[in-house]
Amino acid sequence: MAEIIDNVKVGLFIKSLLKEKLMTQDQLAEQLNITKAAVSQNLNGKSAFDIQNLVKIAEIFNLTLDDLIAARKKPLDDGDEAEYLKIIKRGLDKFKKHNKDQLNLGLSDVYGKLFIDYLLELKLNDWIQYLVSSDIPFVDPSYHRFKKIMTTVMIYVLKNNLETPLGLIKKFVSIYGELTFESDADAKEFLTLLNQKIHKDIASILIQEQTMYQRNYSFLSIKFPSVQQVYYVNQIWLFKQISDLKLFNLFLIYFEKIIQPLLFLDQERYFTILAQYEFIEAITYMIKTLKPTSKLEALGSKALEKVAEALCKNEELETIQEGFKKQFIQDANKLTTFALMNGFSSVYEMMFDQFFTRLNLKKIVLTMTELSLFQVMEKYPTLFEEKLLSYVIDAIPLEKVNDAQLKSLVKLGARFSPMNANWQTAKKMNMLLNNSKGKTSL
Repeated sequence: MAEIIDNVKVGLFIKSLLKEKLMTQDQLAEQLNITKAAVSQNLNGKSAFDIQNLVKIAEIFNLTLDDLIAARKKPLDDGDEAEYLKIIKRGLDKFKKHNKDQLNLGLSDVYGKLFIDYLLELKLNDWIQYLVSSDIPFVDPSYHRFKKIMTTVMIYVLKNNLETPLGLIKKFVSIYGELTFESDADAKEFLTLLNQKIHKDIASILIQEQTMYQRNYSFLSIKFPSVQQVYYVNQIWLFKQISDLKLFNLFLIYFEKIIQPLLFLDQERYFTILAQYEFIEAITYMIKTLKPTSKLEALGSKALEKVAEALCKNEELETIQEGFKKQFIQDANKLTTFALMNGFSSVYEMMFDQFFTRLNLKKIVLTMTELSLFQVMEKYPTLFEEKLLSYVIDAIPLEKVNDAQLKSLVKLGARFSPMNANWQTAKKMNMLLNNSKGKTSL
């Protein structure tokens, strides 16, 4: 055996062996019982495999340790090729002649790979379609990668527009009780593909239909099976994902099948989720499509307040108008105050132009004074006239106003009124006089 190991050379050699055998770094890491990061470091020559792992790698690729370290391949013979690859090379027609009940494709080979792994890596769509449509088991539920393999195949089928993976999903749900994913990335990819119009039929089934799931309960070592109907996917989780990813085609199906038939008080939580993720297109659709609700149901609704705020942030003026018309938005004062405090000028200007009769201008003008929005007041002299501005001088708490704000109010026409004067009014007058005349005071 060589005395000095060239880590870079050995790493490159192992990479070539992996490629030749259609084996991934993940699968190598799994067989060596180390992390993928460690394998990557080793293969790139940044660190070295320990001798025990080199021995295992040599066994995996049917080499001697000396050959592995020296990066030497032995002459290939038929025995070196994966058995599953041999099956594939014989062709799909011969494969179809096997009794599918006698096929056992769920066992990993010496390279730690399943038959389906090879099919996916080689992108053999006709083989994958045959397995899926013929309901041929290609992974055992007890296999440690069962969940990942099943979801990977589902995603592959959708991505390549193969026949519906509903059978796979149904089998998955019969084991786990609902469709779940090992990673957010898998869930995102699956739902994004499902959002395509071509997959509308399967999306409709997943959203509204139910399947059978057997849950086993144990008591004193006695098992009690309970069969129940379950949705394929957790509905609230699904709606949150749809909202987060802005999947409008899926939303339309969900709306038609689940939301629209509900009464308003049940629909309210869906409004909350849409507002949370600011899915404006969906909010707009709901407001335009749902029937007007009664004041009693909508008044004070926190969900609808959040909806109004989301529309305000995105300055969706037309939808806000529709919301007021159909009473989905009730509190004009809160919406206007939110717009003023956050600088959404198009919204508060619309409120002053079109919905001023709904506003409590005394409350609004106090807020505007605290925010020093005097240019806005000046733009609407018929709303913020002398009487209202004079009210502010008396009503605004002393700790929330300064002399510059008072001067701006006076400049706009505010006057101190003896009828409403109090000790705070006197102090405010002093603030103005001290600022303008030095030591002069009342």
